[in-house]
Amino acid sequence: MGTVIPKFPNAIADLSWLTIATNQLQTRLAVPCGAADTTLGVVDASRIVQWSLLTLNDGTNGSTVSEIVLVTLPPAGNILTVQRGYDGTTAKAHAAGAIVSGYVVAWHQKSLAAEVAAIEQTLGPNLSNVGVGIPSLLVSSRFAFPPQSPGGNLVVGNNSITLSPVPQGVNGTNTEHWLYISGGTGAAEAVKITGGSAVSGAPTGALIVNCANAHSGAWTIGTATAGIQEAAYSIPASGIYGAGAGQVMISGGWNTVHAPITNPIDRNVTFSGLGPQGTVVQVATDFPLTAQGVFVLRALTIGPPAYTITGAVTDLAIIFTQPDETVFTNYIHWPPGIYTSGTWHPLFQNLEIIAAWVAIKSDAALGPQGGLTIDNCQLSAFRHGIDIDQSFQPTIINATTVDPEGLSNNQILAFFNATPRPIGLYLGRIDALAVTNFVTDAAGAVLHPGLGGTDTGPNGSMVNVWFDLGQFIMLAGSLTIANGNFGTGSAIPAINMLGGKLQLANCAFGTTFAHPVIETNVAAGYNANQYPAALEISNSYFHTFGVDTAAISAAIAGAYAGTFTLTLTGNVFARNPDIVFAVPTVSIGPGKIVVVASGNSWPTHPGSGSGFSLYLTDDQPHAIGLNSFNGWSLRTPATLQKASIAAPAVNSTTAVASAATITPTGPLFHVTGAVAISGIPTPAGFPYTSFVMIPDGAFTLVASPTIGKSSAAVVGQAMVMTRDAATGVWYPSY
Repeated sequence: MGTVIPKFPNAIADLSWLTIATNQLQTRLAVPCGAADTTLGVVDASRIVQWSLLTLNDGTNGSTVSEIVLVTLPPAGNILTVQRGYDGTTAKAHAAGAIVSGYVVAWHQKSLAAEVAAIEQTLGPNLSNVGVGIPSLLVSSRFAFPPQSPGGNLVVGNNSITLSPVPQGVNGTNTEHWLYISGGTGAAEAVKITGGSAVSGAPTGALIVNCANAHSGAWTIGTATAGIQEAAYSIPASGIYGAGAGQVMISGGWNTVHAPITNPIDRNVTFSGLGPQGTVVQVATDFPLTAQGVFVLRALTIGPPAYTITGAVTDLAIIFTQPDETVFTNYIHWPPGIYTSGTWHPLFQNLEIIAAWVAIKSDAALGPQGGLTIDNCQLSAFRHGIDIDQSFQPTIINATTVDPEGLSNNQILAFFNATPRPIGLYLGRIDALAVTNFVTDAAGAVLHPGLGGTDTGPNGSMVNVWFDLGQFIMLAGSLTIANGNFGTGSAIPAINMLGGKLQLANCAFGTTFAHPVIETNVAAGYNANQYPAALEISNSYFHTFGVDTAAISAAIAGAYAGTFTLTLTGNVFARNPDIVFAVPTVSIGPGKIVVVASGNSWPTHPGSGSGFSLYLTDDQPHAIGLNSFNGWSLRTPATLQKASIAAPAVNSTTAVASAATITPTGPLFHVTGAVAISGIPTPAGFPYTSFVMIPDGAFTLVASPTIGKSSAAVVGQAMVMTRDAATGVWYPSY
């Protein structure tokens, strides 16, 4: 047989083409066959499989090769279905007893060699054809063209440059495409393409670029982005939704970029690497600070439909250069590592962004933002880890950390001591927020109204989150947090609530600093879109370690016209060790703050002094019931007319001797003696609207301004006294 034409790249070469040889396979024909027969009977077919090549030999010793056949079906017993006259041989008749062998023949070598050659030709030397034959998957290094030396002098402003040839991915019509001028006289810089007739791949073409500096001498012009931007512009500009779509594989190793990398406005681009340890995008020290970001995903002019992912950055690291010192004011305000605006559900996954000023930023400056997903990212940023505002579709943040990742010791000190403090999550209006498995170390969160303080703030949930060293600031929005862990900073509460609606469930709060764990000072509100202020905490645990500080300190600003509601259900407020405490565990007021508390426990450590577990400053329609004040007590204002407060189940307090005037000592106490009682004034801060007296003597009650009616006590029969909040008069139960 002559030259074999390979299947690849037009088809895949399978075993029906490459065929099978079998070592030491030999049997004989059991019956004779004619030249046209397509079935053969053999003595033993046990080692013959589909796609085997068999050689039929005539003669007594099988030395004459007369025909090669291909077995096209699995053997049926000892019957073979075959293709006759294979590999250039001729079908002929064979007698019974002809030898049948599984030899390696020329076809095995020729077909395999043809396919290997086809694969190598497709890939090209040094993989030079990768990204050419597959237009939707391009490798960036293929487009990192050698710098050219057009010659002449360049002035500040627009300059026309002739490129010969025009590199792949470079066009005069490209928008947001930067090249890099270096060498010669004049400071090296990234220059933006502003026009020209150059066409990608043409032998020659004119390009107009805008220079900030003058250049002369032996200057050169080359890629500013290690070929990444040129690869993006080489993706075809059309696709199934109108806009083109493709993937730029950023080469392994260090890729230094001097300018932003942007998706063409008519192409949906995924920028991917080999993982954060395999592909690094190093932001050069001359990167323009006015850029929108290192990677910029923009709205498409040919838009895909809603709910279609438009662009991604995955599997790489972005590293910025910052001073190796502790003086925070000297740090560089770099553009964000990733910026997106006007896109639909872009994906940012498996990333490390190190030493950024802002790691990831999204807003609606270039068009409405249709949500986004941030997954499995490690971020270190000196201002904002994640900054999102005006996102109108689901916004998902998962398995992500914001901490001093990849920083030097000096930079870590600057990170922890920065003023203002770094913020892990800076979130404005987000219509559907879902944060899961998120951790931030020394960089809290700010939830703000968005759009200059005129919008609703974020709405959604957080699950399995850790905010260490405080600064979770709630300004607006509606948020539910479950399974959260919160700590305070030296002068920063774990949560500082200034507005919005916040629900906390199954959370843990702790502090070793003399600052409230949760502090509220609800302001007047930013606009009519803001939710009524409310904080609800359930099934959570508070622990102050060796410091005299409040678990919750709630107040409202004087200008706030509404009511702030604090709901506490099933929580534990613990304080230890044996030191004297004076600050109330939960301190409320002054102002329009309504507390709804039930099923909570306030255990205080033995020897921890005396004070109040729950301190209510103002008379508001509180609802307090079924709480366990184990150690300290509840404090209410002297005038208590609006609240509903149920006495907790406690042991009897100090016994009172009957006298003309007695003072209640608690919700339950014994009264000794038989002296008539004509006055029961309510002590200041007495929290109960009723109390129980157990008569140990036959005293009498005399109707008076503080006693509603006369009564005779029965020894051993409990007498319940109930107060009329409007008049302050106590009425006996019998």
